[in-house]
Amino acid sequence: VNIFAEATFDAAHAVLKELPADKWIIGGGAFVTSASKEALEAGIDIAVIDEGEAQIVDLLNLLMAYTEKIDQWDFTEWTRLYQKLGNIFGVAYLDANRNHVMTPHREYLRDLDQLPYPAWDLIERSLVARETHAHLAPGQIQTTIFATRGCPFDCRFCNREVGGRI
Repeated sequence: VNIFAEATFDAAHAVLKELPADKWIIGGGAFVTSASKEALEAGIDIAVIDEGEAQIVDLLNLLMAYTEKIDQWDFTEWTRLYQKLGNIFGVAYLDANRNHVMTPHREYLRDLDQLPYPAWDLIERSLVARETHAHLAPGQIQTTIFATRGCPFDCRFCNREVGGRI
């Protein structure tokens, strides 16, 4: 779940309530980075802080061992998971006592050209894209990809925790 602004948080919060309780919910984006505790309390299991290119790979590799969420009463498995999560930089989660835990920030990937193109064949297109207008390219899809990092503007209200400034 990508939550990039507080306005989308309300919509995401409503959607989170409808997701299966036995599946892991990983959230990221600007709002999650700047308000990870609130996002976790709203129903996200693990928050990805900052850019998530490396964190998501590490998280998926870890969580593949847990195809379904751990039973809430299995303290031994939760303890093991928390120990392993603590080794992944750039994530936040609520521990067994519902304390907010944030690992150290991960260094940004400097060369964005190292990232592969999106694997569109693995994604349900209707969830992330829509068809272009008939006068542009009939039958083609469109979506948004952030291809840069940072922002060239100097808005006084902005929280620059995500992406910084270019």
